Amino acid sequence: MRRIAADGDVRLACQLRPRGNLRVAPLLSPPVTAESPHATTANDPGHEKVVAVMFCDMRGFTAMADQRLPFDVVFLLNRYFSVIGRAVESSGGRLDKFVGDGAMALFGLETTPGEACRNALSAASAIVEGVRSLSNDLAEELRATINVAIGIHVGQAIVGSMGYGAVMNVTAIGDTVNIGSRLEAAAKEFEAEIVVSEAAVRLSGLELPGAEAREIDIRGRARPLGVLVVPRGAAMPIVLPAK
Repeated sequence: MRRIAADGDVRLACQLRPRGNLRVAPLLSPPVTAESPHATTANDPGHEKVVAVMFCDMRGFTAMADQRLPFDVVFLLNRYFSVIGRAVESSGGRLDKFVGDGAMALFGLETTPGEACRNALSAASAIVEGVRSLSNDLAEELRATINVAIGIHVGQAIVGSMGYGAVMNVTAIGDTVNIGSRLEAAAKEFEAEIVVSEAAVRLSGLELPGAEAREIDIRGRARPLGVLVVPRGAAMPIVLPAK
């Protein structure tokens, strides 16, 4: 016990020889387990991994919502979120979170970086097509066009279970995530649907016909980041091979 500087009345559990029933008081809260109602789908203590991050946001949502009843706003968002959710999951990604009218998704948690980038681009293509279809379906009611802005980047990130209680989820943090968010903002600035980093396109092995090469400044980086900008209305059919 001298090695751990314990008091004289402290003993390691392995040294005890109980002669009767004992009452135990845990000093630390037990970890969330798979049987717990607050368990995550994947209990990850944290590690570094190369992932592709996608951010998606609806253009002009605030102005659109201000002119409609709460019921209509919720209906629109749920239809919009279902488009994103189906696109991400069918492309092998993981929905990370919805915030307002925005969404974040991760690709590559269980795949190679190249496959992660292909999956992210496939999901982006499906989202653009799905939102166009949704906009056409609701054109008479909305009297406005639904547009999206999508940013995609790839790089090293810290991945793990983060949060509290029922909102504990596997997510990613780090510079890669911040840049992905910045590329979504750049899509709005360029009036484009998708802005993807050159690194993500290069790793994907895919070509983006009609995309324009640009450079954007990233806070904290000495050099601009090379990106490809997919203009609004451009065709970007990316279909992954069936497994």
